Amino acid sequence: MQFSIKKPGAWFWKTGFTREDVERRLASGHITEEWLICPVGQSHRSVELSRFIADPHVFAPNASANEAGPDG
Repeated sequence: MQFSIKKPGAWFWKTGFTREDVERRLASGHITEEWLICPVGQSHRSVELSRFIADPHVFAPNASANEAGPDG
């Protein structure tokens, strides 16, 4: 699955990241756990990166739409 990420309050998403890419950027300090993440093209399902790290399956196809985060 490909992901998009952005800083809170930013207008534009950075796209085309794998889970491993996101984890590397987090470990290197390029992004923080406050950033938003979502599957590419699904900003209505965005969550804070901290939630994604705690539960990598938050974007599983059977995840409830009621658990979606704020639209980015």
